[in-house]
Amino acid sequence: MEASVALNNPEILTIEKKSSDIMAQAGALAVMNHEQEQAGIEFIKGIKVLKKEIEVTFGPIKKKTHEAWKESVAQEKKHLDPLDAAEKMVRGKVIGYQDEQERLRRAEEARLQEIARKEQQKHIDAATKKVNSLLEKSGDVNEQIKTFEAERQVEGLTDEDIAAIDHRLNMLRVKRDNIERAVLDKQAEVEQAQYVAPVPTVAPAAPKPQGASSRVKKKAQVTNPMVLIKTVAAGTVPIGVITFDMSALDKLMNAGAIIPGVSFTEDRKLTVR
Repeated sequence: MEASVALNNPEILTIEKKSSDIMAQAGALAVMNHEQEQAGIEFIKGIKVLKKEIEVTFGPIKKKTHEAWKESVAQEKKHLDPLDAAEKMVRGKVIGYQDEQERLRRAEEARLQEIARKEQQKHIDAATKKVNSLLEKSGDVNEQIKTFEAERQVEGLTDEDIAAIDHRLNMLRVKRDNIERAVLDKQAEVEQAQYVAPVPTVAPAAPKPQGASSRVKKKAQVTNPMVLIKTVAAGTVPIGVITFDMSALDKLMNAGAIIPGVSFTEDRKLTVR
């Protein structure tokens, strides 16, 4: 009601009339020569006087309204602050519990992965041991083949002796070939086990509460600005990740600085005293 009465008082009605006429006067004002330029300055001075009248007239109304607003905000804050504090406290407890459950889950996952890694290494070691054993046998067989081949070259052997030696050589060569194939198979098994990662082992997540959800959001921290700038310059990271301080650039440009990669526009400001 007070605001309605205030807006209908003579001073405000007069200001309202002056303000409504200003736009029409401004639109009709032309600035094409020095005299018109000066007239424009005087017009601006008149606007500044009218602005002061408006501020003086509406100041008490604004003050009273602002005081009422501040009191409302203070009363609201008085009742909201305990609720916000309680909510923050319980949120912290819930998040703390969830963080701990995630830590335990990751620890269990790491434990299971280590078991899988050890099992894989155990398999690799067993296969490697088998390969080494087969290689030793292959060496022994080769030595026997060499011995019989040398024996076959001895003079004075009968046909029956040569036939017996050849039979023995054939058996040894078949055995050697079988061993070599087994070695290749085991070596392939070892290589496959070495280059194939263990099956991922994921520990089960903790039960989710009803009526709420949470997610982990990463928050970037710039640890080396120059490395980041070089990465942007190389095109690896979008340039949008860097924020430019335009106010600082404006000050440097107005001080006469020449900055590579920065141009400028001119914006004239008129000060009327």
